[in-house]
Amino acid sequence: ELSRREETNIIIYTGEKIKDRDKKSIDISIPIKRAEFESLISHDVEKTLNLFDQVLKNQGLSSDDISHLILVGGSTKIPYLRNRLKERFNIPTNYSIDPMTVVAHGAAIFAAAQLVSKDITESRRNYSKVFIKLDYKPITINIEAPVGGKIFPKRDESLPSGLRVQITSKSGDWDSGLLETQEDAFYTEAILRPNKVNSFKISLFDKEGNNIEVEPNTFSITHGMEIGQAPLIRSIGVELADGSFSKHLLKGARLPARRRFLYYTVKTVSPGEETNAINIPIREGESNIAEHNAHLGTLKINGSEIKRTLPEGSEIEITLSIDESRHITAKAFSPLLNQTFNKVLVDVVSPKLEPKHLEVDFKKSEEELNKLILKANNIGDDEIKNVVLSDSVNEDIDEVWNDVELAKGGDPDAIEKADRRIKELKEKIDSLNSVLEWPITLEKYNEAVSDCKSIIDKHGKKEDLDKLTSLKKEAEKIIKDKDIKHLESITKEVISLQTTILAREDDFWIAAFHEIKNNPSIFHAHQRRAEKLIEEGRIALQRKDFDSLKSIVFELWNYLPELEREKIDEKISDSGIRK
Repeated sequence: ELSRREETNIIIYTGEKIKDRDKKSIDISIPIKRAEFESLISHDVEKTLNLFDQVLKNQGLSSDDISHLILVGGSTKIPYLRNRLKERFNIPTNYSIDPMTVVAHGAAIFAAAQLVSKDITESRRNYSKVFIKLDYKPITINIEAPVGGKIFPKRDESLPSGLRVQITSKSGDWDSGLLETQEDAFYTEAILRPNKVNSFKISLFDKEGNNIEVEPNTFSITHGMEIGQAPLIRSIGVELADGSFSKHLLKGARLPARRRFLYYTVKTVSPGEETNAINIPIREGESNIAEHNAHLGTLKINGSEIKRTLPEGSEIEITLSIDESRHITAKAFSPLLNQTFNKVLVDVVSPKLEPKHLEVDFKKSEEELNKLILKANNIGDDEIKNVVLSDSVNEDIDEVWNDVELAKGGDPDAIEKADRRIKELKEKIDSLNSVLEWPITLEKYNEAVSDCKSIIDKHGKKEDLDKLTSLKKEAEKIIKDKDIKHLESITKEVISLQTTILAREDDFWIAAFHEIKNNPSIFHAHQRRAEKLIEEGRIALQRKDFDSLKSIVFELWNYLPELEREKIDEKISDSGIRK
């Protein structure tokens, strides 16, 4: 009512009459003015406008690129929202479509643009007739519409040779003529009447000209607005052993989508082992930290499923697919075993959401945010500090805590909302962390490039300079996107190139040997062997036997403990793969 009036009453109806202490009935009617209502919703309206602004930026657009808006949903009738939309973006709004029914209109148009799925087609097929599997766009903006098809025989029969197909419009405006088939398939381009539903009839003839009954024998193509493929709303990928998230299918990808990546196992699995398995958690979200994304299921390679040992470091090809209905499938292929694994356990690390778990999760996120704020206060960049210390961060914390408090009542919807808001908070924390870490990551990259260039000038070859140039070119887009993870990867490659060049020099192996021999206790279980190798290294150095010294350094290097074993994160991922 406040969309039309300046003031109204909120009337609360209960199942039974409410009475006061004197047993008199009470009618609950609360007066509210439009200005009061607007002050209550202003924060949510601004959040909505911020989301719209972010969508435009993600697509590389500005408000000037949008010709008009179509508003969807009853809340878009609120005058305050419409005014704020106009004030902030100044995009013309099309009011000719009812916001209450536009979703139904859109759904109808989208449904009309979809071909019947293969499963439904197969279940309804009449096997007493020849079947034609058609391929075309039900809605298109083009006047010439490609139409193809594959012909299948009746049950337990074969197709005659020399088949020909004829497609004619029911309006009589267009005829394909007799189309010859190749390997029982055909193709043509139908001519459409503009802005109309164009219906067509299909006829099939043998080489003598006899008509063969087919199914389907008609189809329609609408000329008008073309419906694009539905986009993927969140990225989907796998969790790696270091706790990072490797994205396969990126947010915004058009459905259906499918991608395959190569990984390596981090443990050995022997035949018959039930408990020692390769876990491949599948997650959905945008955070580079795997546990901050929603868990969809875990692909498992179990010892009970294999007949030969799968050693550590083995290649594993992981393929993730998603169809138009957003049904996700995952499979892992081991080239060594020549075996495919596609058993996904949905409940391995996805326990039922409980309010107490949400509270723990929230407090952990709050601690992470407080650490970021402390870090921001200690840096000299005011612009970065302002981003991290903005009021919106504190507002988010307060709102999420309120959602967690509501979830304690046990309402499933409140629990689900609180879980979603905590994940959104984690994504924001990841984003803020990237803001803080980016200058440091960029500085490390620039230092690595500078050092590598100096070493190439002294000891390098032309191919070394070409490799560095290639890495710098690859880094240009990464720097533009401020992609920390990939810039760190490029930095490692630059350092690796630097090490490769230095390794050609005897001085490098001498310096490496001196660095290792100064602290033999770091070899732990291999200390006795390491001490013997260090003594052999001293002798090789005295003799200037650099080939032997290289072999000794290599063996000593293999005995060094892994860096990730020296420092254990708060969460140890159970993923059994790495890049």
